[in-house]
Parts: sequence; C-alpha cells; structure tokens
Amino acid sequence: MADPDETLRALQEMSDLGLRCSVDDFGTGSSSLGALRRFALCALDGVKLEGSFVRELPGNPDGVAVVRAAISLARHLGLRVIAEGVETEAQLDFLTAEGCELGQGFYFSSPLPAAEFRGWLAGERRLHAA
Repeated sequence: MADPDETLRALQEMSDLGLRCSVDDFGTGSSSLGALRRFALCALDGVKLEGSFVRELPGNPDGVAVVRAAISLARHLGLRVIAEGVETEAQLDFLTAEGCELGQGFYFSSPLPAAEFRGWLAGERRLHAA
C-alpha cells in the first residue's frame, strides 16, 4: 500500500494472467477504503473477512453490524466475500444468509498435510450451505 500505483499495476498483471486476487484481513490493517475502491474496479476479485470479526458471530450485535457492513460494501463493489475463521454452524448460517459466498475454518476441516488434503478433495468431502 506504500505505492498504490505499483500495487495496482501488479494486481492488473496478475488479473490479466487469469489469477484471482483478494484483500486479506479485510477490515483491519493499512488498506484504505479509497484503495479498495480503486483496486476493485479492475484487479480484485474478493475480500477476506478477518477471523476476529467472524468469531463474534452471531451473538455480538456490534460484530454483526460490522460484518454486515463489510459484506454489503464488498458486494456493492462487485467483490466476492470470503470469511476466515468459520468454526460453528451458527456462524456459517449467519454468513450465508448475509451473502458471504466462501468460508474457511475449523468448521470445514482442521489444517491438513498436502497428501491428506488431496485425499480429502478426492473423497468429495465438501460441505454445502443450504
């Protein structure tokens, strides 16, 4: 973010190669809303909600408000939303109802070595939200 023009150029090159890029830890750190808007116009595919926001769901009203706002902002910018740190069915249900398309976390699986992950995928052991 120290050089937004260089970042935009690099993101555009990756996009041109067919790579998908997302902002990690959306809602924290040094990325500004202006930079997000600028990058979303041509080079970003999504944002990844920081796990500390997800952890509070669905019981914390302030957490709910922040996550709803982040999902709404991302969707209005045409970005996919990935939730980090999904650990419960209640979190998954809330995020799905709010329009979050993707998630990662212990609810789906604990971390796996590469060989086990390949087997997990080959076994079609995937969860599908209702």
